[in-house]
Amino acid sequence: MSRLQNVRVAGCVFALLTCACNPPAFLNGVLHRSAGILFLELGWTLEQLQRRSTLTLPKDNVKHAGDILAVGQSPFDLQLGERGPLLQGCRYYWLSTKDSQPPLRLSGANIGISPEKMRKPELDRYVGMLGTMLEAGGWSRGHYDYSLADHPEWHRGASDSNGCLWARGDTFMRFLMRRMDDAKRDEPPDSGEFIVYAEIGLRAERASKEMVFSAPR
Repeated sequence: MSRLQNVRVAGCVFALLTCACNPPAFLNGVLHRSAGILFLELGWTLEQLQRRSTLTLPKDNVKHAGDILAVGQSPFDLQLGERGPLLQGCRYYWLSTKDSQPPLRLSGANIGISPEKMRKPELDRYVGMLGTMLEAGGWSRGHYDYSLADHPEWHRGASDSNGCLWARGDTFMRFLMRRMDDAKRDEPPDSGEFIVYAEIGLRAERASKEMVFSAPR
C-alpha cells in the first residue's frame, strides 16, 4: 500500500460474486455453496474486517488512482455487525473508505444481496423476508414522511420507501432495486427481472427531516 500514500484512497474493494445457501422457497435451485462470510462494521479498518471475515479480501489489485478493485467468482454471505443478521447468497461487494493512507477504515459499502434476478412478486417477498431478519437483529424500520419536508408538494406521488430504509446505531442501510431487462411497450405491471442491492453508510450522513424510524423491536 506504500505506493498509494500520496494519493487519496477511496479504498474501494469490489468483488463480483454469485449466490449462496438456504434460500427462500422461490429461489430453490439457483444458489451455490458460499465461499465465506464477509463481516462488515463501519469504522473498522480493512485489516480488522479481514480478521473477522472468513472471505478473503483482495489486497494489491490497484486499478486506478483512488480505487482498490478486484473481481472474484465465488458466492459469499454477509454478516452485518456482531448482531447480524447473516444475509446469504450475496452477489458482489464494494467497500469504501475516506482515508488518504493506511489504516483504511470502512465508511460505506454497496452490496449486491439478491441471489438471482427476480420477477416483481418474488422481489416483494424477498424484501419482506429481509425486513423480518433485520428487525430480529435489532434494526429499526424507516420511511419517508413527506409531510415533514420543507416542500411536501414536491413529493406528491413519491414512494415512502417503507421496508427499504433501515438503521441500527450509527449505521444506515437502504435497499434499492435495479431492473436488468428492457421494458416493453404495454407489458403487464408485474413484468421485468430485478436485483436487490444495499447501500450502507453512516446514518448522520444520510439523515433528513422527512426520514423517520420506528423504535427497534
